[in-house]
Amino acid sequence: MAASFTTPVLFTLASNLDDMELDVDIDEADVGEVRAGAKATFTVDAYPARKFFARLISVHNAPKTVQGVVTYQGVLLEKNQGGLLKPGMTATAEIEADSIRNALLVPNAAIRFVPPDEVKKNAPPPPPTLNGVNGARVWTLKGKTLTPHDVRLGATDGRSTQILSGDLKPGDDVVIDLADKKPSGA
Repeated sequence: MAASFTTPVLFTLASNLDDMELDVDIDEADVGEVRAGAKATFTVDAYPARKFFARLISVHNAPKTVQGVVTYQGVLLEKNQGGLLKPGMTATAEIEADSIRNALLVPNAAIRFVPPDEVKKNAPPPPPTLNGVNGARVWTLKGKTLTPHDVRLGATDGRSTQILSGDLKPGDDVVIDLADKKPSGA
């Protein structure tokens, strides 16, 4: 009678820890936006307040599907100065897809905000072009009056979105939610 055994890995040997590779899963919705050479940052649980800087060196073309989510493996390279990073650490990474300077941004919650029905019915109808690609209506609050602003949207990082055109200005307070307030109509 023969027994089969699975031998556990006792040691992981690394010949050089000066250059660390980080394998990251890039969502299929984002893979078209990133390119080799892009800047990236990441954190590890061992040093939660510290950001490490890396560069995307490749994106593999073989998709991986886990629970219906398709991802592509990217490889980040980081100079491990000080030897803080160890093989097997779990990391959370952000890869820079684009860099836009001096942009007017609004939180994405402002784009999703829907005012009360009595305010919507008193507001002018949105222009037909607002229903097209990258159009949205955001609202500002002046005193207790909600005012609609029709804008064209640009790039987003998932938290904030660039405003390409419209009458919104830097410093305008956009509405993301109403808490026990009864604003008047526009």
